[in-house]
Amino acid sequence: MRIPFLVITMSLLGLCARGQQTFTIRGQITQLPDGEVIGLLQDHGTIMTLAHKDTIRNGSFTFSDTCSVPTRYMITGVGDKFPPMTRAIWVSPGSTVRITGKDYLFKTWEIKSPVPLQQEADRYIFASRKAWDAMQRSDMEQEALSVKARQATEEEKKLLRKTRDSLRDVYNEEYAKVQQTNMTLLQKLPVTDSWIEILAGFALDIKLDPKNRYRNQTLELYKRLSPQQLQSRNGVLIKNSLFPPPVVKTGEPMADTVLADASNNMHRLSEYQGKYLLLDFWSVGCGPCIMAMPELRSLSDSLANQLTVISINMDSDKEIWQKISKNENINWVNLNDKYGMGGLAARYGVTGIPHYVIVSPDGKMIDAWTGYEQGIFTKKVGPFLQTTPAGK
Repeated sequence: MRIPFLVITMSLLGLCARGQQTFTIRGQITQLPDGEVIGLLQDHGTIMTLAHKDTIRNGSFTFSDTCSVPTRYMITGVGDKFPPMTRAIWVSPGSTVRITGKDYLFKTWEIKSPVPLQQEADRYIFASRKAWDAMQRSDMEQEALSVKARQATEEEKKLLRKTRDSLRDVYNEEYAKVQQTNMTLLQKLPVTDSWIEILAGFALDIKLDPKNRYRNQTLELYKRLSPQQLQSRNGVLIKNSLFPPPVVKTGEPMADTVLADASNNMHRLSEYQGKYLLLDFWSVGCGPCIMAMPELRSLSDSLANQLTVISINMDSDKEIWQKISKNENINWVNLNDKYGMGGLAARYGVTGIPHYVIVSPDGKMIDAWTGYEQGIFTKKVGPFLQTTPAGK
């Protein structure tokens, strides 16, 4: 039996309607003056972008949007008076999330969400609530001193720096308490997504300081991850933080892996050997990354016979990656590494973006740098090519 086209269309529309449903976040905060702004950030895996903001009126704020699956956002305060932190907030299709609290200490506001992941994440926050409140106050006082220092004399700035150093010491002492509590919880609680995320924080600290006091405990906890969990974004980040892969040096063969394009076809960098390669590690929320796009396009168009530009996006949100790629008219090779900073970027020693790597036609790394400024590609790529690149 043939099904009428209209019925099929209406069925699909019905599925879409059920998939994308509105969620609402309502906040009621005491001791917070009218006019302050609360931001709702969208987490793209590498960088967060501002999705919505609302101004406090009579202690309340509201956000509304749609989602099709349980989704994590971040709330933050916009302005100098708030601590420079974020707080995870989970929503689900059709849900209403309620936030209550007082003053500027949003890291420890109460969040009532129907998503179990909220309770899981909050368990770690509220186990160290006093320490988090002390850290927030320290951050706020440090920010106030920074504002005051802008109009201070040199002698006054010296005194302000001394006070700020004392506040930073307080912050570090309280952070140490949070870490101690979190390690105790990790040792007692079952492995969950929040558990893995907290462990990833310990692993990153160990990467920065191999003598970190929690190194042995973190290594023991790492053994509890299943093979599937080790293949997750945070699992790969933990592994590469605890056991850093060798970083490619100038003159060595390029690092390679499997990457996906916008149609989910798999590619390897070696497919493009035979020309010079310019690797561009970027994220949708990185301003300088986006600023570089017109010059990359010009470079790709004018030197296609000698050079292949390969943009490697490190965001976990495929939809926003595709949207920004379309908006920026990325018509050159555009791939995604779902492991972010823990994936191919780790092999190239990427610690900040945009990060660029030049690979020779025979597959050896010949230069790398971080940061974009107008004309940088002419300076960096030009010496290797027969023709001066566009964008000079």
